[in-house]
Amino acid sequence: YAPVIRFETIRAAIYFAVQRDWEVLQYDVKTAFLYGELEELIFMEQPPGFQVDGPGFICRLLKSLYGLKQAPNIWNKTLHAKLLAMGFERTESDYGLYMLKEENEVKLLLTVYVDDLLLMGPRDLCAKVAASLQETFELTTMGNVKYLLGVEILINRPRREIVYCQRQY
Repeated sequence: YAPVIRFETIRAAIYFAVQRDWEVLQYDVKTAFLYGELEELIFMEQPPGFQVDGPGFICRLLKSLYGLKQAPNIWNKTLHAKLLAMGFERTESDYGLYMLKEENEVKLLLTVYVDDLLLMGPRDLCAKVAASLQETFELTTMGNVKYLLGVEILINRPRREIVYCQRQY
């Protein structure tokens, strides 16, 4: 399994960001599970329509693959290692929340829900962090957060207001 952030933590992080007039930017990691390196030997039959070296040929997986039980955990370990290398700290209260600190002051928040990321901080710092992540992972930049986990998020930065809405239900 892989830890995922609780929605209560996301709400608290967004509140923290909005009170500081920070950006709340959303990113998606494309084909996230394929970035993970397998820790054990795993073999599989060739998928239908993919025949190399004849039918019945068995392939050794080198990378994590969607559908493997351990794929989410391997992806989480891969992302966690990258974030630690960038100077982030993972919170003990919720393993899906990371903080970038400078002189014990929080400069940026990052939330992780599998392959969906929210970066919260000053625009220039968010851009630097996103660029650093893109050196390793292919990211889709989705701009200011609007929808996350089926919830519409409306942020009025000048008034420091946040509205969460589930109209589709």
